[in-house]
Amino acid sequence: MDTTQDITKRDQLSQIFRYVKIIKYEKDEATSIEIKEVFLGFTEIYNHTAAGLHEEILNLLEKHHIKLSNCRGQGYDGANVISGIYNGVQALFKKNQPNAMYMHCAAHNLNLVINDAVKCCVEVASFFVMLEDVYSFFGNSINRWDLLSKYTGESQITLKRLNPTRWAGQYTSLFAVKIRFLDIMKALSEISITSTKREEREEAVRIQKNISSFEFVFLCVLLSKILNEVHIPSKLLQTKNLDLTTASGSLENASKNLKQYRKMFDSAKLEAVKIATTWQIPAIFFQKRRKIVKRHFDELSTDHRFDCSEEIFRINIFIKILDVVINQLDNRFKGMQEVVQLFSCIHPNKLMVMKEREIISCAEAIQRKYSEDITTEFPLQMVMVKSMLHDEISKISSIRELADL
Repeated sequence: MDTTQDITKRDQLSQIFRYVKIIKYEKDEATSIEIKEVFLGFTEIYNHTAAGLHEEILNLLEKHHIKLSNCRGQGYDGANVISGIYNGVQALFKKNQPNAMYMHCAAHNLNLVINDAVKCCVEVASFFVMLEDVYSFFGNSINRWDLLSKYTGESQITLKRLNPTRWAGQYTSLFAVKIRFLDIMKALSEISITSTKREEREEAVRIQKNISSFEFVFLCVLLSKILNEVHIPSKLLQTKNLDLTTASGSLENASKNLKQYRKMFDSAKLEAVKIATTWQIPAIFFQKRRKIVKRHFDELSTDHRFDCSEEIFRINIFIKILDVVINQLDNRFKGMQEVVQLFSCIHPNKLMVMKEREIISCAEAIQRKYSEDITTEFPLQMVMVKSMLHDEISKISSIRELADL
């Protein structure tokens, strides 16, 4: 569920329901399942409070003869009116149906990870402004774009506009600048020398100066690594038949890789130096003017000021950005990880390595939570399933395949 404004600026509530359809024989025996998703339409919203949205959804359920007692999950974005743990829409539904587990939209959540990383560091925010300046300068003029195309040729890797709503998609924009940097510099140099327009020449010189620094090169390397790690789960989260275990595993893998990269400052610097040398940019960190703060004799030094500009960059930018991204990846998807952990015993890969006692313990936790749906025989049934279908289970890799089996 989400809201969006139409062309007349009226807020419309969109509702999408996902459900499982059980395919049965004539004797009422289940043979397979189908996961269905249906869009029920738009409804104009006048009351934007949690109570108002809750009431609107209840009316919609009643209109389509859908029982709230059958609800086992709800998904929205992270707006307070929706996700509030006490009076949000999800909390109001859980009061009536405790098993309606709330999960923040994973793709939107991942987008916020990079958004928070950008907000935490002025240098990163400025970096993306520079990227947008480069695209806007060439993209807003046919003649300038044609000049850039003269250097880039017919290659598919060319400048792309930054996507303000999909940070993971900005990887392609950054990658294009990283690969085509020399072509961009050549085009800017030609414009700054040959253009008959004063404003155009000055703009070309300004952009050229902004991107001709070792810090810009290093941020290209650092952010390419971060966005590449985020880009993979972002694409995965948009696939049709994705299951939570695969999604959670991809996010955990991204966090693990970035934790390792956090210890590789020297390696990242070496890569930046190689690129800077190719781009004919001195591999020197900019030495900022130190702010001198007068202290009284009885004051304590509450912060340490580094003298080395490289160390300042490592601590205040490299480590800071990676820490924010890693912490966000670990904290924002705890809800997803809890669900994956709860249902671990019905995932084929986990089921195959679990001992009998572990299977029973995990299955009992599922049965207790969904006592209205699952009988107390479920734990022993899972043990029997593994024993009887051991060879078949070893050949599959998803809960859906196990359900069909």
